[in-house]
Amino acid sequence: MARRLSTIAKWINDNLPELHAAIREDRCNTDRQPRGCRYITRKGKGRYGNKIIVRKVGGDEIFSHSAAETYRSNDEVEQWLADYLKTRKMRKKKS
Repeated sequence: MARRLSTIAKWINDNLPELHAAIREDRCNTDRQPRGCRYITRKGKGRYGNKIIVRKVGGDEIFSHSAAETYRSNDEVEQWLADYLKTRKMRKKKS
């Protein structure tokens, strides 16, 4: 089971000085269209959750993930972080 977004953000802020992670509240629209109906939309109630935004200290956003989106899990954030650490390690070796 994946860690909570707040735990991941705290780890990023404590261990990666070149990055800053922030948690924001987020909402995802769950409206849907019936098949074959172009102009009809069924109103959904929406989903609420947290969103993690990771930026370089200079300001550019390099990753964001909303837990409110359907079929998304925090495993995606952990996978991105693992990939980022691998490429960071490879860049340091080349230098």
